Amino acid sequence: MILFLRRCINLQDYYVNNLVNLFIKRNRLTNNLQFYFHSSTFKNDENSINHDGINLKPRPYNNWTQEEVDKLIDSVKIHGKKWNFISEAFFQSKRHPKALSFKWKTLNQTRISYYNHWTADEDKIFMEGIKKYGVGKWAEISKMLINRNNVQIATRWRLISRTKRGKWQKEEDKDLLDLVKKYGKNWEFISRILNRPKPSIIIRYQNLTNDPWTPEEDRKLRNALKEYNQDWNKILKLFPNRHLSDVKGRFRNCPKTDPNVNLGRWNEKEAQDILKAYKLFGKRWKNIAEFVKTRSPSQCAKYWSKHLKKPDEHAYRIY
Repeated sequence: MILFLRRCINLQDYYVNNLVNLFIKRNRLTNNLQFYFHSSTFKNDENSINHDGINLKPRPYNNWTQEEVDKLIDSVKIHGKKWNFISEAFFQSKRHPKALSFKWKTLNQTRISYYNHWTADEDKIFMEGIKKYGVGKWAEISKMLINRNNVQIATRWRLISRTKRGKWQKEEDKDLLDLVKKYGKNWEFISRILNRPKPSIIIRYQNLTNDPWTPEEDRKLRNALKEYNQDWNKILKLFPNRHLSDVKGRFRNCPKTDPNVNLGRWNEKEAQDILKAYKLFGKRWKNIAEFVKTRSPSQCAKYWSKHLKKPDEHAYRIY
């Protein structure tokens, strides 16, 4: 009887200690949330300092550099997947072990169908999976499609579930701006109202709200890329009035901002290389650009549509 009572007392102490620990963790979380909302509510837009004198600058982008990627690959070859050790010894704890593990997975992730368009058979199997498992059960549906992962399947559903495509009308632009003003950037909700895919809505909103790029900004971006080599943290500081997506989008879509590509007329070697690459890769413009080496994907696509669809003796200026 005495032993039974002692066990009950020990068990009671165990549960009491657990409850105390949970209470402490809850208080810490509550305090953090109160500080966040309290500070963000009284944020001063002019100097990003709240009424308590605390600096509320946005968290800087912490993108991986090529040097860090090479360091990660070399360290894993030597020490294996000892993320805690690699974080301390090679990254001075600036990269968390979980961040290292996640980055390693993305580096080794193979996407067989990255450039492949969805076929009619795949869409048919996909819709059968939707009927069988329901919307959102992407892991189960991905087992029915060998060459598609969960992200690709979820993206495909967002595209085909919104039926409206094509050119945006002025009324739609006005509705989009009004909806964002009323509901904020709740893209999923706005997508359902306008019946357009979410990515299309985001791109359209950015095009409507971003200021046009000036020739001076293009030259500044080109010089920055030449100096910093796609170190977007440093480049973004040169464009305080633009978002990272805006700067990256300009780099992708405007070849004259890329210091590593040629402008103007295509020479004979480039024309021959794009013919060879097209036979190998089809309309996979990124692969074609890597094959040609001196032209961007958008330049390759425009050159093909102008000169290879309808062959012409003269190569005209792309940009």
